[in-house]
Amino acid sequence: MSTNFIETFEQTAASVLDTIADAVVGKAAALRDGTEHRGVELPRDLYAHDAAQTEWWYYTGHMETARGRRFGFELVFFKRRTDLDRFGVVPLRLIANPLYFAHFGVTDESRQKFRYDHRKSARGMFDLPAVYSAKRYYLRLGDWTVREAHGLHLLRATLGDDLIFEVALKP
Repeated sequence: MSTNFIETFEQTAASVLDTIADAVVGKAAALRDGTEHRGVELPRDLYAHDAAQTEWWYYTGHMETARGRRFGFELVFFKRRTDLDRFGVVPLRLIANPLYFAHFGVTDESRQKFRYDHRKSARGMFDLPAVYSAKRYYLRLGDWTVREAHGLHLLRATLGDDLIFEVALKP
């Protein structure tokens, strides 16, 4: 009997919160599940997609400076639509939709040092600015960016006040 009461209470609470979310932030969008096969169309498929629940843009590589110092790097951006996500009975779209995350790491092979940072944003008042474009290749979270210009992918990220990573990659 008590389990039935708890389930009924949770379902009622979820329904009430869904109604509030619909009124405050709009109805949950129907999202693609990623299994449809349209074929790849570049460069359009590099851009953000409004109907995709989860997307990521991942760069990893090794490089050498003109002086022979070797580095490894990783720069990753994520976008997560929360239309269908819940924390318990609370629709996450009440808190943020979408959520943004990014990771950046650099390995200085010569000095055997690894540095890493991550960022997140719900695009709230106190969050880092986050911008993604569905019309061109442009991602931004704070001062970390990935964009396309003249056939090159331009990556920029920082670690603290002393490391600025800027690289142009030819895809």
